[in-house]
Parts: sequence; structure tokens; C-alpha cells
Amino acid sequence: MADAHTSSPTRPSKLRRRLLWGGGAVALVAILALTPPLLNVSRLQRRISTSISASLGRSVRMESVQLHLLPTPGFTLNYLVVNEDPAFGNEPTIRADEVDAQLRVSSLWRRQVEFSRVRFVNPSVNLVRNADGRWNLEDILMHAANVDAAPTSQKTPGEHPRFPYIEATGARVNFKLGEEKLPFSLNEADFALWLPSPQQWQVRLVAKPLRTDENVGGTGIMRLEGALERASTLGEVPVNLKASWHDAPLGEASRLLTGEDANWRGTLHLDVNVTGHLNNATLKTQLTLDELRRADFVPAQMLDVTMNCATGINIPELLLTHSACTMPDGDTHPLVLTSEATDLRQLENAPLNIDDDQMQMGTLFNWLRLFSQRIPVASPAGTVSLHFDRPAKTRLWDGTATVTLPHASGDAAGEPAALLFHATRNTSSADDPACVNSLVLAPTSVRLDTDSSVLLSGQITACGYRLRANGTASRTVFDSATASLPILEDTLAPLVPEAGSPSAVDITCARPWGAAQSCALNKPAATAHKPATHKR
Repeated sequence: MADAHTSSPTRPSKLRRRLLWGGGAVALVAILALTPPLLNVSRLQRRISTSISASLGRSVRMESVQLHLLPTPGFTLNYLVVNEDPAFGNEPTIRADEVDAQLRVSSLWRRQVEFSRVRFVNPSVNLVRNADGRWNLEDILMHAANVDAAPTSQKTPGEHPRFPYIEATGARVNFKLGEEKLPFSLNEADFALWLPSPQQWQVRLVAKPLRTDENVGGTGIMRLEGALERASTLGEVPVNLKASWHDAPLGEASRLLTGEDANWRGTLHLDVNVTGHLNNATLKTQLTLDELRRADFVPAQMLDVTMNCATGINIPELLLTHSACTMPDGDTHPLVLTSEATDLRQLENAPLNIDDDQMQMGTLFNWLRLFSQRIPVASPAGTVSLHFDRPAKTRLWDGTATVTLPHASGDAAGEPAALLFHATRNTSSADDPACVNSLVLAPTSVRLDTDSSVLLSGQITACGYRLRANGTASRTVFDSATASLPILEDTLAPLVPEAGSPSAVDITCARPWGAAQSCALNKPAATAHKPATHKR
């Protein structure tokens, strides 16, 4: 009796398990038996190619298709190629060794092939702009805009097929101008595209920028996220995009952009917002440089820079209009850069205006410390006003810089000195493009103390400087000047007056950038002597 009571509870359990296994087997057989004939893989390969071609408006080919039921029903497309429009070259627009397409099983009973998710594994994408200014993705976007699709997250099938969630992992994005492949690309890119509503696409991209002709190290992370809406033409597509480029070391960033290390160090952060239509959008950017410094030395005080810009932009044409950038300098008079029109393909020809009504000398000295270790930590009092214009398609600047210095010797009645620099063409270095632009210091009388006054003049270019001081000064005045600017001390000490009362000085100091300064006494101008006349 005891054995009968202990064994009786296990019989229903074993029976239930057998029924479950049997029911599962019957269900599996029923699924396989009821699956439509569309599961003929060779026929599906043609249908899948036709479906993708119809969605993109480009011919598509693949080597083979494999059906899988686990973990979810779908297909693996091997070596998928989206062919290029001949107007943009012969290299495929998209090439992927493998594409995983998850199937919406319910679509098979409606004799359709509808996917819930399409994942590209390590694809290569070519973004091309041809000689006519057209992009190779224009036709694909416009074709997709004219294809009716239901939102990606729609649960039940409707009149139109549901747009799949498209993603790519480990992608490489190349940029081309016609047949020429540019040295810039995006590597290890993760991409996602889906349709949250019938009229809007949502896009997300995370990638590492790369330069193919240089061994560039870590260059930070680029991100893009936002929405694009349907329109009849590419230029009319409404966009709301946010992009960023963060944590880029300045040395590697300069090598990425120019192919050369600009010998600056620090960290770059860039944030970008684009709103409006593609051919008439508003672009706002914020550039931040943390701990900006030279590569060859670390100054006592590193520089943190923030620049905010706003401009109109025509993205398909790569044109900027009405650009304005401001860079705060710690007071209410920020540096302002403006430009009416800029072609991003020819930045060197863009017009540019620079204005700052009252930059503090402390801000100027913060920048000077990036170029020399001998600029003192303490900055002199005074202000700098900048007003420069560079017309389009020229390297020449026009404008003035005014340096206003308060009295230096405690002479309360003394007037501030105003040093006026004006831009001109440096004819003596016309063969060197770097030295064409020259800042000439107009001869300016500077009262150094009650008994000392000198006439300052000179010239500054991208190649170096030459400054002249002519007048009356004492040794005390020179000691005070070199204490404020130690860079003036090079070879200057032997030429200044001895201690005592002020005496006449006429000294010229010159320095090519990157070399030592040299100073010399100017020789008095020779005077013509009339021949002696003798009276008879």
C-alpha cells in the first residue's frame, strides 16, 4: 500500500511531460507543414533582392541566402552589394560580407517578405559627391521618401509594410569627390535608422574619425543623432540633428584635419546643432579647447578656450552664410569673427572679419604665453582693439589694432599711450606667402616717465618682428620694461644707458619666430658736407 501511494503522484507528471513533448512535436510539424512555399530559399533570394532593390532604387546582388529559425526566424545574406549609380563611379555604394535579416513571420502568409530588423556586419559605405554637386545618396533618400511605409514599432500589419529597424556594426564610411577617395573616413561606426512615424526617420551614428594616409592615433568619438522628414527634394528635407566630436587630443586632431601635427596640445570638444531644411538650415556650434598649450613646453598657466558660432548652411552645396563666432575673453567685449559667405570646399578664399572693441591685455598675454616661455605670469594693464577685414579670394588683410597702455611711471597726469598697428602688404617678403600679411606699428611717442620718452615703430609678420625705439630713456625705464617683458632682455642689456640720468637711445630689435632675438644700435644718418668756400 505504501508503494502504491508514493508512486501514484509521479504518473500524472510523466503523462503531462509526454503530452507537452508530443504537442510540441505536433506544433513544429504543423508549422513546417503550413509554412508557405515562399520558404524555397532560391525563390526567396530573388524576392529579397527584388524587395531591397525596390526599397533603395538601386540594383542589389548577393551570393547566397541562408534560412535560420533560431534565435528568431530570419535569413543571413552573404556578400550583399548595393551597386552605384554610374554617375557617381563604379565602386559599390554599400558592400557587406554578411547581413542578418530578422523575418516578420506573419508577413509570409500574406505572400510578402517583411523584416523587423536588418543588421549589416562590418559594411563599407561610400559617400560620393560628383562634379555636378550631387550626392550619391540623394536618389536613395528621395526614392525611400516616395515609398509608403508603416512605422517600425507598429505591432500589427497594415496596408503598407512596416519599415525595418536598420543597423550596422563595425562599419567603415568613406568620402569621395568623384572618383577621388578622400583621406578622411569614419571607422568602427555603429549606425541605426528607423521610422518612428510615417513621415519621419530617426538616425543615430557613433564612430571614430580616421585619416587613411597617416598613422593617426586616438582621435576621439563622433556622434550624430536626430530626425529627418519626408520631402519632394533633398534640399527641402526638414532636419533636426545633433552632432558632437569629443575627447580629441589636439595633436591628433590637427593631423586628422591637415595631415600634419600643428604642435598644439590639449583636448578638443565640438558640439553641433542643425535645424531647418537641408538647403536652408541654421547651424550652431560650440568649440571648447581644454588646457591649450604648445607641444614643446608647458606654460605656467594653460589656456581654456570656448567659441560659439551661428550660421546659415546649405548642406548639399556645402555653403555657409552670415556666419558669426564669439570668443569670450573674460569681460563684456568678446572677440567676434564674421563672414558673409563661405564655401567649405575653399576655406582659404572665404572673406573674414575680426573685431574686438576692448580686449584686456591679460587675454592677449594668455595667448602670447602659448608661443614663448618667457612671457611673464603677471600681465600689464591696458586694452587692445582689433578691427580687421580679409576680402574674399585674397590673402591680404586690411584694418587696425590699437594697443592702449596707461601711464607707466606713476605720473597721474600722463595720457595713455595708443600704439596703432595697421595691416599692409610686406613687399620685402612677397615671395613667402606666410609673410605677405604685415602689421606695421605707426611711429608712436610713448612717455615712459617724467624724463623719458621714446618713439616706437616696427613691423610684425608671420615670419618674425622688427621693432625700433628712438628717443630718451634711463636705465631704470629699461629695467622696468624687461621685467614686464623678459623676451626684450635678449642682447638688449649691453645697449641700454648706464644708471643715471636719461640719455639718447636708438635701438632696433629683430627676431625670426623660432630663433633668437638680436638688438643693435642704429647708426646716425650720414649728413652731407658742403665743400668749404674760400673768400678771395
